[in-house]
Order: sequence, then structure tokens, then C-alpha cells
Amino acid sequence: MQNNNELTPHHRSPTRILVVQIQAVLIHLLAVLILFSAANARAVDVKTAVEEDLEIYFPYEDRVAGWVDNTARAIDAFFGNDDAWRTDNQSWLRVTTDARWDSLEQGKIDLSPRLRLDLPTAKKELRLLIENDVPEERSAAEDAIPAIRQTNEERSPSIGLGLDLNKDAKAWDKQFQIGVRGSLPLNPYSRFIAKRTWQLAGDWRLDSYNRVAWFNSDGYSAKSQIRFGQPLAPDWYLNFTTNLNWQEKDDYLQFSETVNFANVLSNRSAINYSAGINASHGSDPQFDSFFLLADYRRNVSRRLIFVDVIPVLWFPREEDYNPQWGITLRLELYFQKGISRHK
Repeated sequence: MQNNNELTPHHRSPTRILVVQIQAVLIHLLAVLILFSAANARAVDVKTAVEEDLEIYFPYEDRVAGWVDNTARAIDAFFGNDDAWRTDNQSWLRVTTDARWDSLEQGKIDLSPRLRLDLPTAKKELRLLIENDVPEERSAAEDAIPAIRQTNEERSPSIGLGLDLNKDAKAWDKQFQIGVRGSLPLNPYSRFIAKRTWQLAGDWRLDSYNRVAWFNSDGYSAKSQIRFGQPLAPDWYLNFTTNLNWQEKDDYLQFSETVNFANVLSNRSAINYSAGINASHGSDPQFDSFFLLADYRRNVSRRLIFVDVIPVLWFPREEDYNPQWGITLRLELYFQKGISRHK
């Protein structure tokens, strides 16, 4: 029987050929980013001036940002009033593309668009959300390790409407959302999100992010993230992050604990070093994996383009805790247009 990993060029699918081509491009991009990182380390005193000269211009930025802004204002004017064309609007479109390789599977390409349309003049504070990356579909381990996340081929897009609930208990930022996930048959959902930040003694800070959701196909789920940290030096930050995830259909608790050291290299780049564990608690509590990763992030264009390089080494229980490697190359485009451009 022919091995799928030994297919001849005549048997390669267009998708596999595209993946190979993208891999070649991203490998060259990785080499360029490594050179940029080395240059930052050797030229600390002049890095800001150099970065300004390396600014990349995306010719369609204004068009895309303008489309996002005008669409939001038109919908807002329909639900609210004509002040929508003069009121500050925080709508944005974020498109993230991940290319991932690991020692267990073939390379994967993942496209995750997310659109938020702000409707500030409607009778209530509304948000229109369109997303392809639904957080409830990710496990606690996938939240911690980008290299093992599902691809967009295994997900379905969703569209929803969010209502801000900040009149009471104003210390908490709260939102209620309803919508539908686009798989057939259609999958309605509702969710409640609450987040808050506490400033503790000294420079210590505690962030809490919580969401409870119901999906028609999967039942109830709950996710919670607690982050506790403080700056260690002007360019170094320490964070301890706990992720908890429960889903009714699986009926067990997933858990991850991570310690993060973030180093700000310049006003345009940073690197985050992480180590942690993933575990699950059901009828048989167990450690699922241990991991080490680094996330180098660079703002290539000040308002628009972000690039991440994320190598990871993890030790999954399914492989008898033998070390496995992975790397994620991420390109993120962020489009937003403010009220100042309308004046």
C-alpha cells in the first residue's frame, strides 16, 4: 500500500502544493525575523530610529478600514440615529493566519477572521460579532499551546450580537451575546462574558476573564482565565496564568497552569517565554502534557501588520511524555478607522 507521505507530484492535491509553497515563503520570513531580532540585540540605542525606517505600508489599509467603519456606522444609524456618522466608533476587523508544523502531523494553515462592528448610538450598547475562531471550541491545552490548535477546516464561522451590561456592578466589564454558528444544521448559541482587573499591593495585578456559554449542539460550557503578575524590571514582566475549561458534553474539567516571562525588546517587538502543564480531571485525573514555548511578536507596520514566531516543545501523555516539537508562524492584520478621519 502506498504511503500517503510518499505521494508523487501527480497525486498531490492543490491544497498540499499550496501548503508547501507557503511553507517556503514563511521559512524565508522566519530567517528575516531572526536577523531582525539579532539586530535589535546589537543596536539597542538606535533601534527605534531603524524601526521607523523599516515601516511597511499596506496600500489597501484605508480602503478596508473605511469599509469596516462605514458598514458599522450604516448599521448603527439603522438601529439608532444619524449621530452614528459623527460619533466615535471602535469597530475593527482582525484577520489572523497561522502556519503550523509539528513532529506529529503535516503542516497546517489556519485562517481566523474576526469582525466586530460597534453600534454606539443604538438604544442599547450593541456589538455585531463575526468570527471563525470560537473560544468554546478550544481546550485549555489549545489555549496554552498554539501549535496544537484546530485548523479552520475543523471549525465553522459564527455571527452574533453582543449587548453591553455595564450599568450595574461597573467594576466588571460584562456582555451578553446571542448568535448562530454557521454549520448545518444551524447551531444557535448564547453566552455571558465578564472580566475585571484588580490592582493589588505594590505593582501586582490580577486579571479575571470568564465566559459561560450554551450551544444547541454541545450544551453548556464554562471557561475562566486568571492572570496574576507584576513587572520585574522596566523591560521584563512576570505573569502566572491559570486556564479552566469545562464542557457539558465531555463532563470533565480541563486545566492549564503557565508561568510567563515577557521581555519588551523595543516599542515594536517583544518576546514571551512560557512553561506550563496541562491536566484534566474526570473519573481519572491526570497530567496531559508539559510544555515550553517562546512567542516572538513584532509590529511590522505600526497600525496594521503583526508577525509572531512561536516555537514550542511539549511532552504529551499520548506519546508517553516523549518530547515533541512544533512551530507556529502567525501573520495578523488589524484594520480600524477612528472618528478623526471623518472630521
